[in-house]
Amino acid sequence: GAGLYYNTEKFYIGFSAPRFLENSIDFNSLSGVLSKETPHVYFMTGLLWEISESAKLQPQILLKYTQNTPPNADLNLSLILVEKITLGATYRIGGSIETGKGESVDILFAFQATEQLLLGFSYDITLSELKNHSSGSIEALIRYCLVSSKGRDVVNPRFF
Repeated sequence: GAGLYYNTEKFYIGFSAPRFLENSIDFNSLSGVLSKETPHVYFMTGLLWEISESAKLQPQILLKYTQNTPPNADLNLSLILVEKITLGATYRIGGSIETGKGESVDILFAFQATEQLLLGFSYDITLSELKNHSSGSIEALIRYCLVSSKGRDVVNPRFF
């Protein structure tokens, strides 16, 4: 695989293909079940837009492609208030093309409790045929940023 990534303080863009070749991972050829890894291609971009001193808007897009599957994309929009509170929503396109509704809508909330500790919560509302079997999912997030002995945060370029 390979990928390219570029970022500034307020923008990022990336492209990757983790696997170029199709790979059979079937362990028992007599079972009639054939498992294989297929090539995937990803494109992501996002930016941070200051709309006031205390509010920032953060749109992000993740496009995913795999041969012989429906198109898939995550469209995310977050509002960051006073560098402490993040409110957001994500719309996931995918699932069945027949319904035309997409796969899910997610509601996001995060709170920067301390300089190092972020607490987050999201609720996924299923729109695809899976909604007949699942009312959605809830996720909780705890992110702790390490500080080096020199007092600098360990940096992840995906987070502005």
